[in-house]
Amino acid sequence: MARVKFPAWTDATSDAASAVYGIAAETLEIVRAQEWGICADDGVEHCHDHRVGLRRVRSLMRLAKDVVDPETRTVLRRELGVLARSSNRLRDLDVQLADQAGLQAMVPVELHEGLQIVFAEARRARAQEQVAVADWLQSEEAATSWQCIDEAIAAAAPGPQGSERLAAWMPERMRRAHRRLIKSGRVLGDAPEDSAIHQVRINGKQLRYLLDLFGPAVDGARAKSLIQALKRLQDCLGRANDLAVQRSNLLNDACVVVDDGATVNLALGALIGSVHQQLRSRRTQVRAAIGRFDSKAMRALVKTFGRG
Repeated sequence: MARVKFPAWTDATSDAASAVYGIAAETLEIVRAQEWGICADDGVEHCHDHRVGLRRVRSLMRLAKDVVDPETRTVLRRELGVLARSSNRLRDLDVQLADQAGLQAMVPVELHEGLQIVFAEARRARAQEQVAVADWLQSEEAATSWQCIDEAIAAAAPGPQGSERLAAWMPERMRRAHRRLIKSGRVLGDAPEDSAIHQVRINGKQLRYLLDLFGPAVDGARAKSLIQALKRLQDCLGRANDLAVQRSNLLNDACVVVDDGATVNLALGALIGSVHQQLRSRRTQVRAAIGRFDSKAMRALVKTFGRG
């Protein structure tokens, strides 16, 4: 099943507040439309797109804090966070189960039988979690969160710089996001911690959201070039994050999987070790990927973005 295409703002002459609130409302319509698919368990794409849309709008409220009013920003970030946290565990299990073939290839064939027990437990946990998420999305608590979001957007007012034209506001916010990304990437050591890589990943996402949402309207050609380069960095960061999630899940499995014999313990131990080694290798690749993105050519694109 194809994933949804989130909207981009098309009018660079509009004021920044109208653009931010408008794109937030359009994105949240798509987010809400994914909930039937999550409840029906109609494919993991629905949960993925639901979470991506929530992150986009929540990040936008942070990035655009000078063009949205404080009360709207507070309500949206709070309630969108509540909605996103409801599916954290489900998404982690989806990531683990999506890579069964890759994980199995990391251990000797003699241990595959033990891994099947691990995967069976993950499928059981995933089925249970899917029901819990579906129940919550249809609960009064979820309905209250959406009501708060709808009311906040309906009553939203421009912030201090809300009347500034999007074409003037967005490039400077994009350059700030780029500086945060580069700064967080340059301080990574030879063996960066997962938390440091995660922060780089968050900063990369925030830059990407600005470029995706408003770049085509403000400076389409440069936005496209920046997005292409940023996507390569994000792919590397995303793989490192997936490996960190896998390792965490497997360590948890080592504590909760019912052992039918030594094969399970051997399989889990071998797999955790293999994932850990891949993660160490990926950490080195992250530093190289950041170095490629932090190039003279990319800095020139960022500097001239929106300037004709």
